[in-house]
Amino acid sequence: MIQNFLKNEFVALVMKVIFADVFTKLVMVVFNIFVIVYMSETDFQNYVFVLTFSIFIISIVSTFINTTIITSNFSKYEISSIFLLQITLILFIYLCVYPFKNIFNDLFYFSLVFSISQISLLHNQTYFQRQLKFFTVYLIEGIRSIILVSGMLYFWFFQDSISSKHALLLQSLAGLLGSIYFFRFTSSFPIPRPITLLKEIYIKIKKGNYKDLAIYYLILAIISSVDIFYIKTFGTDEDLGNYGAAVRMFVIFYLILQSVQKVLLPKVSKIEEVSKIKELYSQHKTMAYLISIPMLILFIYSEFIFKFLFTTSYPEAFSVFQILIISAFISFCFSPYSSILMKYKDFKFLATIISISLAVNIIGLLIIFEPLGIHGVAIMLLVTFGLINVSTYLRASSKIKLA
Repeated sequence: MIQNFLKNEFVALVMKVIFADVFTKLVMVVFNIFVIVYMSETDFQNYVFVLTFSIFIISIVSTFINTTIITSNFSKYEISSIFLLQITLILFIYLCVYPFKNIFNDLFYFSLVFSISQISLLHNQTYFQRQLKFFTVYLIEGIRSIILVSGMLYFWFFQDSISSKHALLLQSLAGLLGSIYFFRFTSSFPIPRPITLLKEIYIKIKKGNYKDLAIYYLILAIISSVDIFYIKTFGTDEDLGNYGAAVRMFVIFYLILQSVQKVLLPKVSKIEEVSKIKELYSQHKTMAYLISIPMLILFIYSEFIFKFLFTTSYPEAFSVFQILIISAFISFCFSPYSSILMKYKDFKFLATIISISLAVNIIGLLIIFEPLGIHGVAIMLLVTFGLINVSTYLRASSKIKLA
């Protein structure tokens, strides 16, 4: 049974992606630990907020558009035009935020450069992902990881600490250098008739009825960031530090989930037979059972791990991390079923359920934050994504049966 499971084409591809991910994601975990340990607590609190804001903007500008690229037939010229549009949107958003740059505590321009670097990285990865060229996707990640490791070694041997400016600059440099070579394959410059191309792209998106999908990804970006923004506004600096440390450690599970999604979305979008889709998700269920074991071990020993790594710093982080692990497991089990709804263009359902979930999240935060603090925020994240993912699973199951 195990041999048949491992020989399955989907499982083999996912395992290759995950093993290719192991090095790159391990580097990110080590980098996060390095930052938490070697950055001052005050600077780390600011770093968490600015990083969250940057990722929020990146998500708004890239997630919907890149998903559309994967599931639609765009030419290289059109994809290049979309990339320039994304860069323009980033610059416009930061221009609008500029009057409030003081909230960034001297990190405004570092946030801007980081956002541009990540958009560039995602542009190249999306281009190869849509062609199922995962080796190239992770070659890009590998180059980025090597640069991060080199930077960490430098600060470890020659500096006593790392500042938030250095951390953001290092990640920006890794993103840009990790993707700059691949522009020759993914982009066509100069773009002929860029305005005309953008109009044609808009017509394609409009015909595909992607308005609800755009709403879905916009609200998903809000839900993914509202916890940090809420704590920044209504909590203490210590709350932000503890929660930020838990989230930075938790990122490994989010990245594993991304590995599955990277394989599922392009594969499901190309499969016509329902039986083959069911076979893919049957293998995914088996993977969920297997991944539950290391998650359970981490849940049990998380207090020991956090105390070993951070000693007396961030004493509440491990219990927040335990709540986030439960949320991660639920997401791993049910979130990939959103690929089925995207295949059948059931975007209205996705937009509806995530809008309801956002309302639940905000109302819940208003009620639960005062008595439970950052643990209440983590619980609301668990409830919110649980509602989204379980509802998505039930809807996708009905779609497969009805198809």
